[in-house]
Amino acid sequence: KDHANVDFWKSFGIGAAITICFLAVLFPFADTGIGAIFLKRGWVNFAETFLFVWGMTILLMKLKKNKHQERATLLDLFPSRIGTEIHRDNVGDFIDNIYKTPLSLRDSLFVNRIRKALELFENRTDNGEVAAFLSTQSDIDANRSSGSYSLLKVFLWAIPILGFIGTVMGLSVAVGSLAMGDTADPEALKASI
Repeated sequence: KDHANVDFWKSFGIGAAITICFLAVLFPFADTGIGAIFLKRGWVNFAETFLFVWGMTILLMKLKKNKHQERATLLDLFPSRIGTEIHRDNVGDFIDNIYKTPLSLRDSLFVNRIRKALELFENRTDNGEVAAFLSTQSDIDANRSSGSYSLLKVFLWAIPILGFIGTVMGLSVAVGSLAMGDTADPEALKASI
């Protein structure tokens, strides 16, 4: 499994469904202030609402993945009954102990990294090489985790831009209604404003 990224289409579908349900709940209140903000101000508010809900869905799905990773760190991967030090004679027992952990937790970043390091140590018995491997793997995992927020960064950029577009559209409608109104009649001008 991908430990860092959430499923794109699943998060998209959940975000779209929640957005549609939220707007449907607001539909009977379309003439109230809140309902008008979400339902009567054009496509920009629909897009912003969807991006916000989709982003929150991604964050909640990532939280679930992080909780899974956290549970994996609580496993006893180095039981004292096998030994207090890892050496050539007992490294196989430590690897076997890892394979006895539940499959769902064995697939975590933490457990995978330790398993690979132990298997490397079993084949090479070089502490320096294992330490370099762990450092490199840690950097790779950190970069993958950091990169998994790219779509959310796009949302953080797009939502204010959409807000600016909505403001420009609203101002152009207001200026257009002023230009089309009867400027000689003050009451008509007041109504158009």
